[in-house]
Amino acid sequence: MNNELLCSFTHLEDLPDELVLAIFVYIPVQTLYDSFRNINQRLNSILTSVRLSVRIEVNEDRNQLLITSVQHFAPQINSLHIALWCQHLDLTKFQRIQSLYISRPTFVQLMSIQPEHLPELRTLSIKYATPLKYDHIDDFYRLIISNRFKQLRFVRQDGADLRLEHYVVENKYLHLLYIGSCELQHWPDLLKALPALCQFTATMFYLTPPIAVATSFQHMALRHLNIVLDEYYDVIDDLEKVIWFTPILTHLAVRCRHSLPPIDFFGLSDMLAECTPRLKHFRCRFNLVIKKNEKIAEVDHIRQISPLFTTIHYKQHETRSQCFIVATEPMMDEYRQD
Repeated sequence: MNNELLCSFTHLEDLPDELVLAIFVYIPVQTLYDSFRNINQRLNSILTSVRLSVRIEVNEDRNQLLITSVQHFAPQINSLHIALWCQHLDLTKFQRIQSLYISRPTFVQLMSIQPEHLPELRTLSIKYATPLKYDHIDDFYRLIISNRFKQLRFVRQDGADLRLEHYVVENKYLHLLYIGSCELQHWPDLLKALPALCQFTATMFYLTPPIAVATSFQHMALRHLNIVLDEYYDVIDDLEKVIWFTPILTHLAVRCRHSLPPIDFFGLSDMLAECTPRLKHFRCRFNLVIKKNEKIAEVDHIRQISPLFTTIHYKQHETRSQCFIVATEPMMDEYRQD
């Protein structure tokens, strides 16, 4: 009876290679390295074919075995998420990687992000990388925005301060860009350099000379725009200069770091309806200067003059005469132009 029961069990060796390969995808990389490597020639062959997604969420000093296993399977890893500092991890070994998230990279790791090392890279996210003291950081920014990464579609670079010299070559591949900041007067130049860009997030600084809209150029791909306006004094006017170049926007999110008087909301609805006739989702977050005894009246007034703000949340500061306004989407259908 026991022999019959034992014979009814299916062992790992009884499974076809395709099923074993599918199972290995869900096993942690350190377990694959410790428990299945060098058992027999068949499993070794299957291990060389598995494609892995790896997350490193412990410091390399605390788990050197994990780093060793990751480096062993480096040519087979297609997604790598490094949440903590791993200074000894050589990124040039991950030649089939498609998605890379790295926090606090070293300068050597940054400089190793090259198309010849990572030819299949599609998604790149870099956090807490501000090695501005290095002379080569401009070359790195210029490389990321360039068209040398043929597969790269998504770039997130926290802390990056893009300037005009960083996007001198047209990139027809990049679809999504999330950066620390860019200069408003070079906004049209950035759009021209990235004709396929569909989604953009950044802080925009108002620097002289001011942006000029006396041009026929308009970007016909950008649909999602998320910006923080900094050093602005006429938000409505400057916002109009930004979205004038993006007539097919469907999603717009704006936050202003400076306090604004309620008068700055005048004309906002008309401006958005004229410049972005396809706008469907709108969020704004302004710090509005309002006297305490005028809070309700002013908020009601904003609701009346801005019909696209269908839902308005406000919170008055306990000690300062300020009211925090968050106006949310969707825009009223009857207000949009046909």
